[in-house]
Amino acid sequence: MAAAMAGRLAPDAERGVPIVGCEPSCLLTLRDEALALGSADGYLDIPRVIDAAVRAGAQALHPGYGFLAENPAFARACAAAGLTFIGPPAEAIAVMADKARARALMTSAGVPGGAGGPGRDRDDGGAGR
Repeated sequence: MAAAMAGRLAPDAERGVPIVGCEPSCLLTLRDEALALGSADGYLDIPRVIDAAVRAGAQALHPGYGFLAENPAFARACAAAGLTFIGPPAEAIAVMADKARARALMTSAGVPGGAGGPGRDRDDGGAGR
């Protein structure tokens, strides 16, 4: 199994999994292979990252942190390409991106929440000054 990375954080290379890094700023010592994505922001180009992972023979793709890790379209693109997305399901990413939806889901699951939310008065403690 080969794992590809789209982000800055590399998984543990000592576990015997070949690592293919897709972003120029990945730590070279943690990769077995580096793939050029054509531009400095190529790691944000979902089709380009998926294509690189497939060409490298990757079976799984870790998004690193940031933009792709928070993008449900990226998780869906991995699945469509037959790659295992190393992260939460696309629907979970979408729900957590919408704070009102996330709060409603957690409340319906019985998870206690903090003060605030729709319809509640809040004292900003002078934050607006």
